[in-house]
Formats: sequence, C-alpha cells, structure tokens
Amino acid sequence: MVKLLDELIAVAKMEHGKTRLETRSLPLTKVFEDVHILTHMQAANNNLQLEIVPPETEIYVLADSRRFQQVLVGLIDSAISQMEVRKEGSIRVWAACSTESPQAHIWIDVQTPASIWSEAVDLFSRAPDEIQTQPDETSKISPGLTLFMVQTLIEVMNGRLDVLSVSSGDPTSDSQENSIRLQCSMPLGTPEPVEQGLEVG
Repeated sequence: MVKLLDELIAVAKMEHGKTRLETRSLPLTKVFEDVHILTHMQAANNNLQLEIVPPETEIYVLADSRRFQQVLVGLIDSAISQMEVRKEGSIRVWAACSTESPQAHIWIDVQTPASIWSEAVDLFSRAPDEIQTQPDETSKISPGLTLFMVQTLIEVMNGRLDVLSVSSGDPTSDSQENSIRLQCSMPLGTPEPVEQGLEVG
C-alpha cells in the first residue's frame, strides 16, 4: 500500500510541475529491449505470448527515459494482470511514425476475450476519483487506475494515450475475442550528437 501511495504522489508531483522530467531523445529500439527484459518472464510464467517488435528503421521519441519505460512496463503489466487468471491471450508491442503529425505511435495490441478488458476500459473512461484500487493486501493498482496514471505520465511528456478496440474478424465467431489496442503517441525526437557522430564514423 505504501508503494501505491508513493506512485500516486510521484505522478501528482509531475502533473503539477513539482518534479522535473529529464526529457531527451530516446531510441525506441533500446527502450523496447529494456522493456522486454522487465516483462518477458511475467508473461512466460502466465503462459502468455509477448512479442515486442523493434522498428525496422530507428525511431526516436522525446521523453523522460525512466518515466517512459514506466509507462510501457505499466501498460504491459496491466494487460498481463487482466489475463493471468485464464492464462490465455497474447500481447504485441510495435511502433511506427505518424503520417499526419510529428509523432511516433507505440501500439500495444492485446488479443484476449473481450470481457476480460471491458472493466479496465470502462474504468479508464471514468473520473479518477471514481476509480478504486484493489484490496490493500494485494499492493496492486487496479487496471483502470493504472491506465489513468500512465495517461497522466504520457500527457506530462506531451504525449497522448488512446484505447482502441479492433475486432478480430468473424462476427459469428464464438470465441468473443477482440484485439484491444493501446496507442501511445509521443513527440518525435532526433539522434543525439554522440549517436550522430557514431553513425557518421
């Protein structure tokens, strides 16, 4: 419970500008590598398929390294927690540059029975003070509150979080599976001088 309160306080401080973010240009390939290290065992232990696909051409985003990693890990952990009881589903993380604005889109596609994610998505649409955390003894944050915390972090870094629902295809299927897409949009960055020098050399 103490850890939960610390997280909420930290996010609130950033939202009100009391904590300075160290924004810099981050290569998504390296970010994805670090996120994979932090999440793949949890997915494997729950018999879930986790695929984190690095971009074919390097993409840089402007963000605070620690907080941006926290955003992606939080989204993946939240997805895993929704599926760990039934132990079925898959998660795919990938990215591309926007064709309409100077942004990068990071997508987290969660393939799972639709009913599993319906509660979390419903909570995400409510006001923050309406969302309750899970029982204290679990020391976990509810999926809806996780999405709100992640959304706040992303907005502080001038990004945006959207929750999209993509049908798996056959409307007559009995599987009731949907692909829930979490779209994290971040400002594009450029290679830092040291990296540019290495590329030239």
